[in-house]
Amino acid sequence: MKLSWLALLTSALLARGEHYDEHYIAPVASGKGRQAAFDKAAALVDRMTLEEKLNLTLWGNSVPRLNFPGYRTADGSNGPAGTFANHSSFVSSITMAASLDRELMYERGRLTGVQLKQKGYNGLLGPMVNMMRSPEAGRNFEGYGPEPYLAGIAVAQFVHGCQDSGTFTVTKHYVANEQEHGRQLESSEVDARTFNEIYDWPFADAVKANSGGIMSSYNLLNGTYTSGNPALLGAALKGVLDFQGFVVTDFQAERLGAAGFRAGSDAQLGQSSSNDPEGSIASIGGSRYGQNLTIYVNNNSLPLFRVDDAARRILAPWFLLEQDKVNYAALPNDIVTDSKEAAAHIRKAGAASAVLLKNTNNVLPLKKGRGLAVFGIDADDDPNGPNESGRGYRVSLNPEIFVPVPNTGAQNNGTLACGWGSAFNLFPYLVSPVSALRAQAQEDGGDFTFVRDPYNQAPIIAAASKPDTTCLVFTSSSSGEEIDAVDNNIGDRQNITSWHGGDELIKTVSARCANTVVIVHSTGPILMDWADSKNVTAILFAGLPGQESGNSLVDVLYGAYNPSGKLPFSIVYNIEDYPASVDFNITNFDGVYQPIPYTEGIFLDYRHLDQQNIKPRYEFGAGLSYTTFSYYDIKVSKGNASLSDGELAPGGYANLFEEAYSVEVLVKNTGRLAGNATPQLYIQQPASAGQPPKVMRGFEKVMLQAGQSTKVQFSLRLKDISIWDTPSAGWKVPSGQIIAYVGESSRDLRANVTLT
Repeated sequence: MKLSWLALLTSALLARGEHYDEHYIAPVASGKGRQAAFDKAAALVDRMTLEEKLNLTLWGNSVPRLNFPGYRTADGSNGPAGTFANHSSFVSSITMAASLDRELMYERGRLTGVQLKQKGYNGLLGPMVNMMRSPEAGRNFEGYGPEPYLAGIAVAQFVHGCQDSGTFTVTKHYVANEQEHGRQLESSEVDARTFNEIYDWPFADAVKANSGGIMSSYNLLNGTYTSGNPALLGAALKGVLDFQGFVVTDFQAERLGAAGFRAGSDAQLGQSSSNDPEGSIASIGGSRYGQNLTIYVNNNSLPLFRVDDAARRILAPWFLLEQDKVNYAALPNDIVTDSKEAAAHIRKAGAASAVLLKNTNNVLPLKKGRGLAVFGIDADDDPNGPNESGRGYRVSLNPEIFVPVPNTGAQNNGTLACGWGSAFNLFPYLVSPVSALRAQAQEDGGDFTFVRDPYNQAPIIAAASKPDTTCLVFTSSSSGEEIDAVDNNIGDRQNITSWHGGDELIKTVSARCANTVVIVHSTGPILMDWADSKNVTAILFAGLPGQESGNSLVDVLYGAYNPSGKLPFSIVYNIEDYPASVDFNITNFDGVYQPIPYTEGIFLDYRHLDQQNIKPRYEFGAGLSYTTFSYYDIKVSKGNASLSDGELAPGGYANLFEEAYSVEVLVKNTGRLAGNATPQLYIQQPASAGQPPKVMRGFEKVMLQAGQSTKVQFSLRLKDISIWDTPSAGWKVPSGQIIAYVGESSRDLRANVTLT
């Protein structure tokens, strides 16, 4: 497939990190996908003075003379973050990914946008779509896991939902921002194929979904800061992906001034003094945009058309989403936006995302009236409320300097329902598991015992030893952004074992209780050395379920909702089984950037495990139901997509998103209960392609009554069956046989058909 010079430039620059062209000028937007709005933005820009145009490059600034009020944007992926109150706290992205439910993914975006608009906010600084390169990475819960196909579908659904509500998205962080340690100074060293097939992939889907903006990341990519990298922002994003929106830096992350602006950065988020009393990085603060760019325009080193292009890109979402017709300043941000509709969605999403990993002898769903014993801090309310933090907000880049500030989201004394950092939002309420379980037990009339302290052996042993009792043990593991630290976990997790003595608590209880059910709340995978115990009869990975946590859990445990969640990552036996780990030796105050080689390439998570023939404890895509399903009569038909030259469009060449093949399979509920089938499609490409043994390329969710059958159809886009060919700097379909598999997980494949 012949690509433009932009693709060739991108491939060359990404493959050769030391090359940096400070004179490169990013492509000018044409308005594709937002033409009418873009034309209105262009007309407004034509009426502006140079000062007014440059004022727009300081994010959120207004142009009062022409009645542009500026933008109000809120951080967060689970709802508005920071000090905003009285809104909903949604299921986290990594947990939402486990649902494999496109409708719920869309609805989460729509309801987030509705509540932001009600509070007077034009946009969301999210969603986040960085990849889960390593299991310890602190912000994994903000993204959708290690599989780019799943992440791409999920982020596109969120973008569509949020922007359909009238609130624009700023998809972040572009790109390869995969750990918190040293995020200001680490250089992600990524080859061109890995860049295109893994890290750029979901951003392409967000661009195709017409995301209003893209936020660049703190880190460097191949030796150049992403906030001004010409290969990344100009050639890859605005060139190859034909992105028509604006690029804004992360908070105080502008690094390269006019050179970065020429390269494709349109606006700077956050201004502060460049004085750095902690002696960390002098360049992190300050403002090089706005009127500071005037001198470069006047001496002709910054062409005026680049300024006009940035202004048009920034203003287009205002017209695209008809925000010019709304008086946002009249909408107070203290309005109550949490609603019954949102609560119902969150409760359903939490249940749909719960992953049942083990269910010996169908111990679940629970039988009403049977005695219950509940254990662990993670089951309970925080004594100080769900928004208590008290761990210390790190205002300095020096990890030894902390200033206590509440509401950073570092929950550590109650049930875990969200990670910490800029994604955390204040809970309007949080239904704890113990409160919901106690209410259910009172309704049923069964005996109920709760032991909160995981280290108080006497009551634990007494409760676990009661005859005819089901023991529910809760355990958790949290993480977040490096702005906070919990138990010396500065964003990234130091390990992936259970917190609060969870592993020992499970072993103590299961040694005495023959019917022990473990519930896990976590920002990512944890090690489960206790999983094979015969007395651990069920394991439910509940993730981060948001404000309706306890209600969602009771729905699943008692069978009101038949579990259908699937693991969006692999759970392994040893942490060394994963292909990459956080580099904890890199800090933000060493003064010089340090490289992190992405030597694992395209082999993340299950791709690596399959390639190296490593057995996971629970594989990517795994998840049980209270019923069973069969797959048969698989068929394939060819689509119309062609690798011949196509038209460049947002997301990449338009033909890459056309249907290459359609795969159809008959799915039957062979059990005795109604439930959601969640068929997954994987493809195996020829050995010559250098691909993993299989990669996900489809998923669906369909409700089936007992004994019911239905046809499920998967559409394979041309891009889905292609690989990135670095020598030709383009996508190509490898020659040889491609096989499609459909089944219950990445290692439980039930039917297959040959495509080529």
